[in-house]
Amino acid sequence: QEAPVSAMCASPDGFLLALGLHNGIVKCYRGMHLEDKDEPRQASHRSALSSSRSREGGVGQLKPHKGQVSQVVLCARSEVMLSVGVDGAVALCSTRLSPKAPRALMRGHDGAVICVAAPDAPASLRAVTGGRDGCCKVWDCARASCSFTGRVRGRGRVMGVDFLRA
Repeated sequence: QEAPVSAMCASPDGFLLALGLHNGIVKCYRGMHLEDKDEPRQASHRSALSSSRSREGGVGQLKPHKGQVSQVVLCARSEVMLSVGVDGAVALCSTRLSPKAPRALMRGHDGAVICVAAPDAPASLRAVTGGRDGCCKVWDCARASCSFTGRVRGRGRVMGVDFLRA
């Protein structure tokens, strides 16, 4: 039985599609060319997998999380992606999903990580995450460490984060 999709992100050119599943798996499809808007259709990611394999780049997958993936984002010109999950982990992976393990698995939230954002510039591989613990964290992905933690007042959750684009 295939797990349901819990998170999705597409590259701006539509060539790359990253999916996060309820079972902690992250899948990356290449060569999808998502600009085909003329024919709306419903398809499972299993059928997308077979159509992607028959074209250019195929698909890869790995399991960086124990439990549901909350969000996935593509960054650094779609060469890397970040995923966060209910297990409290922040995973930095190559979009080629090779090797079969994340480049870095960062921890620091007390509980589920709900959201993640990364800047477009590949030179500064930083990420910001928000969690159920009410913390917002800035990560230095090159060092796989947290460089700043902020906390919301009271018992709030951080439901969304983003970088300001100049």
